[in-house]
Amino acid sequence: MRQISYALFFITLISFTCFIGCGGSKEAAYPETSSDDMMSDTSEMAALPDIPDSLRVADTSSIAAAIFGELDSVKITTDARINPVMALQNGTISNAGLQLEKVTEPGLSCEYYLPKSWIASRKEYKNLVNYINGNNLSVTVSVAKPAFDSLNLWAQVEEALSFGKNQIPKHYQRFNSAAEQSMKCSQTYIGRYEFGGKQYNNAFYRFGDYQFNIITFHPVDSLAAEDVQALNYLFSTFKAAEPKVEIPKPVSISSESPIESATKTKETK
Repeated sequence: MRQISYALFFITLISFTCFIGCGGSKEAAYPETSSDDMMSDTSEMAALPDIPDSLRVADTSSIAAAIFGELDSVKITTDARINPVMALQNGTISNAGLQLEKVTEPGLSCEYYLPKSWIASRKEYKNLVNYINGNNLSVTVSVAKPAFDSLNLWAQVEEALSFGKNQIPKHYQRFNSAAEQSMKCSQTYIGRYEFGGKQYNNAFYRFGDYQFNIITFHPVDSLAAEDVQALNYLFSTFKAAEPKVEIPKPVSISSESPIESATKTKETK
């Protein structure tokens, strides 16, 4: 019996030693994180800072490497030509050669420019309008009450739930203060994503208690140069005002099923 006890003791000791040596008691090794990843959540949720004066230059090639490093090794899969903030900084925003039409929305109370050939496809709803041009490029302009107090927080949640990481570098995710003043907006946010074989380009503009949204999407690698030019011009020349249209209220969330709710309503009557 004593020999059996010793044998069991040695087997247990060997097993425990192997467990330690194989890393059974070690903490999981985490990958190295960049300085951007180590930023606190509160700083990410705060209002996006204004673009520093050093970035408002005609030639941004000297800072290109640093900027794209902020993408945290995410492969660029979208059409990088759509970057209205960078185009505005570089002085390449232009309507030259484009047959644009100024659209003034009486209900949404905003102004923007679109190619004349897109105007005929216009569809209007309560708080949004939609256009679709010949190559399946969809443009939607809308206004609503922000889902959260901070526009930046709302945008971060939106991109995390729907698309993933923004593929526009952080330095280009907000227009500078002069552009925002021209747009009559207090805060802007630009996003570019690929999802399901389509590229989505989003712009959010805060005006008072309202949030204006421009959302466009198209099949990846399908845009001609003039389409890119038109979208950059659309995003960077948008102007907002106090909307007159009725803003749909958020859908109320109830723990009761529709059948239970209907039954209670019928009983009270």
